[in-house]
Amino acid sequence: MLQSVLLATLNLLLFRAGPQDFPYEPRLTGWLVPIAVLVNYFVLSLALPPILAGAIGLAVVMALSFATRLYLRTRKLEERFMQTFHALLAVSSVMTLALMIPFSEVAPELEKFAAMNPGATDPTPAIQVPAWAAFTMNLLNVWNVAVNANIFRHAGNTGVAAGLFVSFLVAIGVLMFVLFFASFIAAVLGIGSTG
Repeated sequence: MLQSVLLATLNLLLFRAGPQDFPYEPRLTGWLVPIAVLVNYFVLSLALPPILAGAIGLAVVMALSFATRLYLRTRKLEERFMQTFHALLAVSSVMTLALMIPFSEVAPELEKFAAMNPGATDPTPAIQVPAWAAFTMNLLNVWNVAVNANIFRHAGNTGVAAGLFVSFLVAIGVLMFVLFFASFIAAVLGIGSTG
């Protein structure tokens, strides 16, 4: 089973397959969800407090599940949810893991920026990010959007343009939910308060 999941993930990343080619196995949810949460946690914990990184990792998976189900429901293709969701989780985990090295170069700059006194009158210093790290992160993000567009295109029986539109829409929806969820968790736990 592991070999077929890895092969399907590789084929998805190389645009050689769609979610219908991902192994149909309900038990994979019990593996892919925790893996996706942990991968997000490990990458985000480079710049965020551990509790917040874990909450965001969980929020990403929850939002992706909701958005995928909603999309397939509007297309009247709900039976495709499991393979589509599993394909998105597998691809997301690999792409997020690939972001770890360039993000480790960006994280210290983000920590410095976050540690600045919000009431200070000094001009905001520019974030110094190595060019290779910024380029690599942008390249991986574009690749991720394209792979997700291919997955949504196949899952929803649409064209390339519609797949791209859905991919962007889902990415924005996930981001908005994650920002809301992270703000809520930070407020509840008092993370980032100046008091």
